[in-house]
Amino acid sequence: MEINVQSYQNAIAEGNYEQVRKTVDLTDLKEQGLAQFMASLYESIQTATEKNHLIQATLEVTYKEPVLVTLETGIINLPMENYKKVNNFLEIEEIVPVNLYLVISSQWVNVSGLRIDKMTDIESYLKDFTVKNAEINDAIYEKLDFIEAEMSKPKPIAKEVPAAKQKTPAKKTTKKATTKKAPAKKTTTRKNAPAKKPAAKKPAAK
Repeated sequence: MEINVQSYQNAIAEGNYEQVRKTVDLTDLKEQGLAQFMASLYESIQTATEKNHLIQATLEVTYKEPVLVTLETGIINLPMENYKKVNNFLEIEEIVPVNLYLVISSQWVNVSGLRIDKMTDIESYLKDFTVKNAEINDAIYEKLDFIEAEMSKPKPIAKEVPAAKQKTPAKKTTKKATTKKAPAKKTTTRKNAPAKKPAAKKPAAK
């Protein structure tokens, strides 16, 4: 099965692909086995891909927080919801093979909360889907075992960090600006000397 990159993007954008979803209780899953609940999803995948249709088949496992196990037809290692990013890796005019990817959505699977793995290409899947289904089941069990182990780990106890002693801020002493008054200039009042009397003219000698 092959598809044009642009056609793939258009199909996802327009919702032109098949969607199947079912929910299983964790207790039932452990008692009856994964294959029991995946069987109808595999049938849907087989039927859709034989018609060259894209499909997204999801099994929701009800842990204390639901875990989504999804099988998607795709053309690159990206979930269907990220179809717009395909342009970053492939040219829109390319014709590429369609693959089957296992997508696990859970906060326990990794930091990003999502893991995607290529299981097989659709051509190989249709040639021997019974064997491929068993291989996919093994891969799902592996991921669920990992998630359960992560869930059971005790939460790390956050150590209380002693509150840092707050340094009392130094008091700002605002010095008043003392404006030095310039010393008053001593004004020496000069005493005016008394006016000299004009000397009396002596009478001319006769």
